[in-house]
Amino acid sequence: MAEDWISVTLYPNGTMKNKLGIRDAAELADLEFQISAERELLLLKEKVKVGQIEDLKKIHKIMFSPLYEWAGHYRKGDFRKGNTVFFLVNALTTPKRILTKLFLIYRKKDR
Repeated sequence: MAEDWISVTLYPNGTMKNKLGIRDAAELADLEFQISAERELLLLKEKVKVGQIEDLKKIHKIMFSPLYEWAGHYRKGDFRKGNTVFFLVNALTTPKRILTKLFLIYRKKDR
């Protein structure tokens, strides 16, 4: 399943499939940096609050949806971009559980 996910996520040359059809990894990286920086400023100006895991998914969607269909969704498999290995899918269960507990603690403190 993970391999199928990778094949629909990457072009044959290893560049991430994107809404603009850019196949040059360097060009895509530059555009991703520019778009995500602009979106990050928007999020900071809006003072977006994170109170649950779903909020993190929404932020991811805001940051990357101009480029990627999968923005804001959980990955279905392990992923790497160049030499960067992203958090392994099997290892996501513990952080999700920890973050959920932390969000609950912080919400109780805000009351």
